[in-house]
Amino acid sequence: MNHTSYFMSRMTDEAVWEHLQVLLQEYDPEVAEKHTAYTAALDALSETGADATAFKKAVVAATVSDALFAFQKGMEANLYHFQHPYVPNFAGLDFEDMFQEHVMMFMPKRSAAEKVIEEIRKEFFQEDVPWCVTINEYIIDLEVVIPKIMHLEGYNAGNAWFAATVPGYQEDYALTSVYSMQLQQY
Repeated sequence: MNHTSYFMSRMTDEAVWEHLQVLLQEYDPEVAEKHTAYTAALDALSETGADATAFKKAVVAATVSDALFAFQKGMEANLYHFQHPYVPNFAGLDFEDMFQEHVMMFMPKRSAAEKVIEEIRKEFFQEDVPWCVTINEYIIDLEVVIPKIMHLEGYNAGNAWFAATVPGYQEDYALTSVYSMQLQQY
């Protein structure tokens, strides 16, 4: 049995997307309302003759790519801080620098999804049409919020993972607390 394939098959876009929706509700009580408006806007997009299903799949793929990338960067930040305790920590960085947004935007899966999104936007979107505005605002919300949440989730996962896999690992409780408060204040 190929164990890598087994584990990777559990991380489908749909499965991760469903988890992200649950996670978003913990941070944003209005997410269900925003998602309902987005779904209605996708119906309006479909009425224009656009492939709304392809568009939605591309949005999901881009969001999942961002989420997994930010999660990994959170774990890396945690381990780096443990291994280099005297180096200033990342808590004072801008979020975009912290999870390397400039790299995240060019991940292959995200880039492919972004091409689909932009092709449909170019052909079917108009600037002041309400359903276009709703879709764009929802996507911007995902692009801003998901990486922040997932970086913290990755950092927190690192606390558990590294305690079991890295000899001598100790969670930095002060940094974990500061980082969690930073995100809540955002």
